[in-house]
Amino acid sequence: METTIYIRKCSMNSINILFSQGDINKNASIKSYKFVSADRCKALIRHSIDVELTENRTYTLDGFLARCETKLDKLKRKLSDLESKLYYEQSRQIGFSTRREDSIKERIEKVKEQIKQLSNI
Repeated sequence: METTIYIRKCSMNSINILFSQGDINKNASIKSYKFVSADRCKALIRHSIDVELTENRTYTLDGFLARCETKLDKLKRKLSDLESKLYYEQSRQIGFSTRREDSIKERIEKVKEQIKQLSNI
């Protein structure tokens, strides 16, 4: 997904790094940018659909990157919790698939897909 945002308190060097390489974990990158003042940049950000960014809102560069990392961390914790619930359900009903177990499996697949989307940017 792509969103146009403003990034304040940013340097040309930090914008160039994000433009050419993306962030450290490849969660987000800048597709294009234009400085509108000495420390404010209008940027078209490529990011996961799950990172909530408001169009044309102003963020600090660190705040934007932290948002991406926080979302990924939350998804990983959610996946771990769901896998624990699935283990409990499977041990509770040995050999029989239940509606709750099937529901948990579906939720696990959705979370894995969200993590994949967020990690592959």
